[in-house]
Amino acid sequence: MKEKIGKVALDYRFYPGVDLYSDGQVEDELLEVSKNYSRKEFNKIIDSREKWPLLYHFSHIRENIISWLPINKEHKVLEIGSGCGAVTGALAKKAGKVTCVDLSKKRSLVNAYRHKDYDNIEILVGNFQDIEKSLEETYDYITLIGVFEYSEGYIGTNNPYVDMLKIISSHLSDNGKIVIAIENKLGLKYWAGCTEDHTGLYFEGMEGYPRTKGVRTFTRRELEQIFLEAGIENSEFYYPYPDYKFPMSIFSDRWMPAEGDLKEINYNYDRERIRLFNETNVYNTIIQEGLFSLYSNSYLTILQKEKKQADSSCIYVKYSNERAEDFSIRTEIYEKRDGKRKVYKLAESPEGQEHLKNIEESSKRLEKVYADSPVELNRCIPVQNGIELEYVTGKTLENVLDEMLQKNQESMFMETITKYLDTLQHTGKIPYSKTEAFTKVFGEVEIPEGQLCPEYTNLDPVCGNILWSEKKWIMLDYEWSFSFPIPIKYQIYRVIKYYLYTSTAREKAQKLDLFVLYGIGTKEQKTYETMEENFQKYILGDHIPIRHMYEKISPGTLLDIQGTDFLGKLHNSKTSRIYFDLGEDFHEEFSFSIHRQGGLLRKRIPMPDGVKRIRLDPCEQACAVKVIKMALEMKDGTIKEIRCESNGTAGRNGFYGFQTMDPYFVSAVLPEGGGAVSVEMEIYPCQEVVGNFVEESFQLVRERDRLKDDVRKLQYQLEKASQKIQQMENTKVWKLYKTIKKD
Repeated sequence: MKEKIGKVALDYRFYPGVDLYSDGQVEDELLEVSKNYSRKEFNKIIDSREKWPLLYHFSHIRENIISWLPINKEHKVLEIGSGCGAVTGALAKKAGKVTCVDLSKKRSLVNAYRHKDYDNIEILVGNFQDIEKSLEETYDYITLIGVFEYSEGYIGTNNPYVDMLKIISSHLSDNGKIVIAIENKLGLKYWAGCTEDHTGLYFEGMEGYPRTKGVRTFTRRELEQIFLEAGIENSEFYYPYPDYKFPMSIFSDRWMPAEGDLKEINYNYDRERIRLFNETNVYNTIIQEGLFSLYSNSYLTILQKEKKQADSSCIYVKYSNERAEDFSIRTEIYEKRDGKRKVYKLAESPEGQEHLKNIEESSKRLEKVYADSPVELNRCIPVQNGIELEYVTGKTLENVLDEMLQKNQESMFMETITKYLDTLQHTGKIPYSKTEAFTKVFGEVEIPEGQLCPEYTNLDPVCGNILWSEKKWIMLDYEWSFSFPIPIKYQIYRVIKYYLYTSTAREKAQKLDLFVLYGIGTKEQKTYETMEENFQKYILGDHIPIRHMYEKISPGTLLDIQGTDFLGKLHNSKTSRIYFDLGEDFHEEFSFSIHRQGGLLRKRIPMPDGVKRIRLDPCEQACAVKVIKMALEMKDGTIKEIRCESNGTAGRNGFYGFQTMDPYFVSAVLPEGGGAVSVEMEIYPCQEVVGNFVEESFQLVRERDRLKDDVRKLQYQLEKASQKIQQMENTKVWKLYKTIKKD
């Protein structure tokens, strides 16, 4: 049985008649969206409905894992586990024919409806084991994107992952390639506190899946072993960041990330997480030690049966497509056999072509602006679907300045950065005048009078975009360049801001008053900040980046202990602390912690000579405390009660309530001759709000007890008065008075 939806053909010959796996009702919503909305509308649907499955299946960022591959219209592609078609469109756009295989009819319908305008997609619905026997063609690319880990379910053998590859490779053309995207079970996000992607369990993959069957992810070493057992010796590893689901950069063994490249990103749109450390800082350490391939969150592997090196291959991809389509591009770096490299910027859609043409035009215009300066433009030439830039190497100005800060070379730092900023400032030659084009990009803002502007402005000459040497400064990127007047001070503001405030290691440079040095006061900074906000909105257009959806979709972070003394606080929540005053008040050096058994503190604490007072902190949070005993053991064997004051509220029977995070008892001055302190307390740590409630309750109890005492006193006075009246009534005088009154 076959069906056509638009131009897409579905083949049900191998469909068992029922979907053997399903995500439930959400698949009905996925189908409804695919039927009723176009691809361009998906972004707004995801944002408005705020659901992880919609983001996962319909975000265009999913295609980034595959859209850079050198697939062309001569190629046939087999997509195993195509699901709802997250990457099918990217394949169909590039390939001559795409054959999809998926077990679910409903998901295949979602795929068909969303890609109904493609005439080169065929979807085979059913179990892969049944379908693959009928495949008569060979394929130039076979993809398993988030699928290989389920091979145990696809292939019911003792060695399913190896057998899966053997079966798949039999359907490859002579030069065919297998493309696998899979999570790394040792990915840093798992160490940092994300749940395992497939099971939702903390540390499940890292522990070897002790509670899970049917799915496995692997380390690089394990994958390489599987490939070898399957008879595939040629494998290339790529490293999608942050992971293969939503990759914005793809690194390789020939282009590893540098320190600072991997900024911390929120991954957990689907499940709660904990955050154990700052991933950016840990990644920097990992990169320093050359261990990135071990801890990459995901792997993208490209396999070939025979080792055939291409004349040129892509070694790095960076996507800039969380923007309006007019500006969506990607940057690729290619390496030839002889080691020479080239850089390409390519449009992600036809709408982006004009933007790239503007970059080509900008290179010519900017050469004139910087003609009499050390600044040189990275050369740019047009190519199909984009532009080619010269590949140049060296240290960026950002690197140079960072090294100077690390070495405390403040004067050299100031000399270098002012030399650069002065050069930029000298390009301001024409007076500012407001234009419609300016307002379109930067909004309605009031620019101070007398501002000068370059004749043509590269808005992004930030320190990371300048390759620095003593006599020549190469401007690597000039994507955002404009022909209308833009104040040179705004350009300088951006250079200073994006250097000072994008790394905590540069805090010392913030004290050097660079804004003041270049006459950019607080009011003017606010104007430029407004311009910056409007500029970012201009880049986004109507597009809503997924980072803006995190708060809406993600269940959030259950526990965040990065940058906190969490373990210290955890220790303190289980311990109490005693301080000795030796005549100079309380100090940490004359204190030690006492471990509690559950909520009970029972301890005899020997005292050094000369102790004047003691202080006991029951814990380091709000709490309720019942004091059973606080006694001073004298050296002569006698026991004396220790009288204390506290910063809590006393209740009945030795109870105290503390709403402070620093509760304490402080003794009166102790008599001489003390040998040890004997303490017994029940301590109940609680949240501050509970401590507040306890303390207020104790205060109410005390007030109630005071009022009861007042009532008892009044009752006593009343009884005394009644007795006096009764005594008076029994006297002869009173009886005579009553007789006279009657008469």
